[in-house]
Amino acid sequence: MVTCLRADDRCEASAPTLQLLKNNIRPGPEGETRRQRFTRQAGEMAKLIEQHPGNQFLLVHLDSIQRELHGTASAQEWAVSEHGRHPDFPANATAYALTLWGSDTPRAIEILGQQGEFPWALHALARIHTFGKFKDATKARGYAEAFAKACPAAIERRGIDLVGEHGSPQTLARMMTAVRERLEKEPFVWAHRHAWESLWMNSFKNRPPTEFGEVRQQIRKDIEILETGLLANSPDGLRALARGSQRAGNAPKAKAFFDRLLGEHPSSDEARAERLDRWHRDNPDPKADASKDERLAAFTRIASNAEQEIAEKGESFSLLLRHYQALAAIDGPDKQRIVKSGLRAASRMAEEGGFMVPPLQIQVAYLALRYNVLVDQVPVLLKEAEALPNRFQETDYNDDEQLQHTREGRKELPLETAPVWLGYYRATGNKAEALAKLSNWRELPTKTLLGKFRRDVLDAQMAEWEGRKVDALILYRRAVARVGAGRLSEFDNARLRAADLLTEIGGGSDRLLAELESGRRSPQEAAVASAWQRKRDWKLPPFEAGDVKGGKWTRDSWNGKVVIANVWASWCGPCRMEHPEFEKLFQRVRNRQDLMVVSLNTDDDMSLVEPYMKEGGFSFPALFAKDLVDGVAPSVSIPRTWIISTDQQIEWEQIGFNPADREWVESALSKAEAMLKRQ
Repeated sequence: MVTCLRADDRCEASAPTLQLLKNNIRPGPEGETRRQRFTRQAGEMAKLIEQHPGNQFLLVHLDSIQRELHGTASAQEWAVSEHGRHPDFPANATAYALTLWGSDTPRAIEILGQQGEFPWALHALARIHTFGKFKDATKARGYAEAFAKACPAAIERRGIDLVGEHGSPQTLARMMTAVRERLEKEPFVWAHRHAWESLWMNSFKNRPPTEFGEVRQQIRKDIEILETGLLANSPDGLRALARGSQRAGNAPKAKAFFDRLLGEHPSSDEARAERLDRWHRDNPDPKADASKDERLAAFTRIASNAEQEIAEKGESFSLLLRHYQALAAIDGPDKQRIVKSGLRAASRMAEEGGFMVPPLQIQVAYLALRYNVLVDQVPVLLKEAEALPNRFQETDYNDDEQLQHTREGRKELPLETAPVWLGYYRATGNKAEALAKLSNWRELPTKTLLGKFRRDVLDAQMAEWEGRKVDALILYRRAVARVGAGRLSEFDNARLRAADLLTEIGGGSDRLLAELESGRRSPQEAAVASAWQRKRDWKLPPFEAGDVKGGKWTRDSWNGKVVIANVWASWCGPCRMEHPEFEKLFQRVRNRQDLMVVSLNTDDDMSLVEPYMKEGGFSFPALFAKDLVDGVAPSVSIPRTWIISTDQQIEWEQIGFNPADREWVESALSKAEAMLKRQ
């Protein structure tokens, strides 16, 4: 039997649709792998969609399964096919339009606009106008408001979260009231588990920080009622209760719910995720000042855990990468095992369409040459790396700044592979080929410290090959001083070669040798060699923002001060690694009148910020600053740190965090002090 979209499936899944979805995610036979489960679910959903074409919620569910199984491209091909079969259904047209987002966004907008008041077309239009070339806050709010008008009390997480992100405070307040009334009055259904989470998360968005305590108290009351009902009978329900307790600031209660999840549903995806999260909390990456033995023990645990996860879940890129990086950090005697692990990770990354900066293929090639194992794979890896730019298309997802960054990265890639090619030619004795290409490599354009680092390494390698060891040592030393510690392949290769040459030459002080072996630099070098970049084209806009303690901030609060501002979110792993160092920086300057250290939080879920700060023991100011950051540079990656001048110009920026950089605090302070002296 073929049916069309039910009226009550317009804003949220109807009870029959919910039952179909619940049946589809039921546990499979014992021993079923994750991939087998997705394959089974995809087959079942395809049959259901044949019977119920045009059902938005079945389509979205199958799309998510397709992406897990075969990647984005396959899911998009399927959406195009479904639209061809049923072009008149708004849900199919919406799914098809979203396949055009990025490659032909104007056409996507046109198709979505033809769907009238279909709520999920409005939802898609709001998303399109959230970032990239088509970012338009006014349009995003307009479509979110239209969605709220069409579905004012929908028990559907995606809709609630859309209004929470883009709707007006008044619209969000009305929706929160209407959703709460339904959740409290209606019998519990499966969809409520996500609706409660969205209600709790978004309730913080239309209240000032001074009233967050009242919101948390209401969440505690909700949980006291819900924990005795059906919500506590499923793994995702227990996870919702645990997360709600976290938002309420009740860490012991959250742990108790997570403990129940692990005990009652140990094989569920939710339990696996919690076990992995706990493992990471209990086994963090070693700190920059960790001893050699501490680092060895930590990375040995990480490698072992990654192997266990791979055995249970299969070879995902993230797990293979974690395994390879841990083995490389251990640097054990089985060098071939390390390189083979890197080759597996690079291969899976290519299969999944991912990329890294610097490319993983180059990192693995460096290790193969350093260890002199599987050297025949180096040309294969380098050719894969050089082909990466051809795989990436410029899309409307990216704004002009991101596109420019991508274009500059493409220009730098030949210089990035050049030192590795030279190392390969040296390892294989092909000096003629190296000399033929060396002059071209030296003429490659570069504007970055890393580019200059690579030129120094090229010249050092050639000098070493020609027997000019002193020249090579000087060039390696200069290269090391340019970029600082922590680049797994490039930096370590240059640092180790410099230390080896110093020993071979038979000269140099113990202090210099120790510096080379550890990667430490003098304070003067640290000030020059950090990853800071000049950003004189960004100015801080006027703003008003609250902080976790209920304080209020405006741009005038920073008048006459140099400000070091860290952009972060509680879910960001590198941000969490960076914050102990940022706290040290704050403590150094907290009583100064001319210099200020603050953090700009970009969490969508504002409820998690205060518990995170308390758990970490952090005292630096944490502003709720998502709108401020978007106003400066939409769609920025995090963490990043800005140093802002007294005239509120963002003058310096550092993207990412390098846990091996022991002079991070000093480099930030040196930049800020130099700005103060100049002003």
